[in-house]
Amino acid sequence: MITSVDEWVSFLRNTDKLIGLPLIVSGAMLMLLGWRFWKPCVAMAYFVVGTILATRYFGTERVELIYAIPVGLATAYISYVYARYAAALLAGLLAAGLVLQMMDGLRIQGFAYWIIGSTACFCGSACGFINRRLVIIFVTAVMGAVLLISGLTCLVMASPSLYGTMRSMTSGSSFVMTFLLLVPTVMSSLFQVSEVHRNQVEL
Repeated sequence: MITSVDEWVSFLRNTDKLIGLPLIVSGAMLMLLGWRFWKPCVAMAYFVVGTILATRYFGTERVELIYAIPVGLATAYISYVYARYAAALLAGLLAAGLVLQMMDGLRIQGFAYWIIGSTACFCGSACGFINRRLVIIFVTAVMGAVLLISGLTCLVMASPSLYGTMRSMTSGSSFVMTFLLLVPTVMSSLFQVSEVHRNQVEL
């Protein structure tokens, strides 16, 4: 089960380069038209969250079949049925994830760790409920950008010279990878916001 960025990159490295093409097409579609498919996108995001949490909580060798996949499917189904509330909660989970990651870097643990994380989740969910449209657009933009970058990574890794160049740019610096993901996410978010406003869609 893939639960980290390193594992995902390793998976892409060992995958046929032809897989990159559908990933690029899917990513581009989500970046441009994600707001039209926002419910499946929210469900997909919760499937990932559910499988990762189940993998890390149970941590057994057969976790993929026994725990992770059923938990992921259950969270995806519930989030699809209650999509509007799930989108708001997703904003809280994203906020809590960022805050907890920062506290891990600061080596903050214990009771304060969970209190601050819970507060971030509550505040993020409240903001997400008020600005649900922006949350949906941001989530679909991030998912599209991840698929697009993953597809391009598959193609780059198939060429030793391009892979060497990319590795020299990204080694020792997380800024480059963050920048590569941030640029298409921002561009997609701005485009989708303009499309939603132009079509006067209520998400």
